[in-house]
Amino acid sequence: MDKFYKYKPKEVVLFWDGGKLIGETVVKFEINGNGYSNCLEFERFFEYDHRSKKNCVSKKGLINLHMYGWSARTDDYGSPGVVGDFLRKTGELQTISNIVEEEDRGKRDKRRKLQFELDKKNENLDDLKMKYDERNMSLVRLLHEKERLRQDFIKETKRMQKKSEEHIRGVLSAQDMLKSDLEMKKKQLDSWRRELNRCEIRTERDRIKLEDERNKNDVRSSWLQLDSLEQKKADENVLRLVEEKQNDVRNSWLQLASLELEKG
Repeated sequence: MDKFYKYKPKEVVLFWDGGKLIGETVVKFEINGNGYSNCLEFERFFEYDHRSKKNCVSKKGLINLHMYGWSARTDDYGSPGVVGDFLRKTGELQTISNIVEEEDRGKRDKRRKLQFELDKKNENLDDLKMKYDERNMSLVRLLHEKERLRQDFIKETKRMQKKSEEHIRGVLSAQDMLKSDLEMKKKQLDSWRRELNRCEIRTERDRIKLEDERNKNDVRSSWLQLDSLEQKKADENVLRLVEEKQNDVRNSWLQLASLELEKG
């Protein structure tokens, strides 16, 4: 059976008659022009090998191990047996004009379907073209805006660069002025430092002189304090002597008064 697959059968159905010890087969093809052509080629294969329906009928009743084949026609659809029953249940008897018309109808339907799909794709293509034009215009505007921003950026960069250069020149000029001012103040500080050193020298001399005078005053003060202590001590001795003399005088007066009282 493998050698018959070159005719591209759609389906193969086997039947076995155990009583007659024969097997029968129904080979189905596509119901279109190609299927009809394959079916005719299949039938010619058996005709060329003298195993067509006519050869099978002529040898009917004889034991024959050959395989016969032909295209089913009206008498086959009306024949008794399992093959006739199968054809009547599952098959559809058609003329060549029916097959051609069916194929033409299929082609027309396919053409209409393809035309519909083509129109749909053309509509989609028009939509895509419209979207492309819109995006292209948006892209052009975006490129113009990008170029404008680039020019603005270049202009702003130059302005900032010029401003930075002016600022740097101003800073350098200010630094030069500050440096000159610092140099001048440094010279003034050096002059003041030398003057201060001279003043410190004079002040140191005055301090030494003052310290010497203070020491002398301390010595004089010590002597004066010592003299004062001695004078105080001498005064205290004098006062004590005076008090003793006064006590002696008072005692003498008391004794004298006592004697006078005794005499009286």
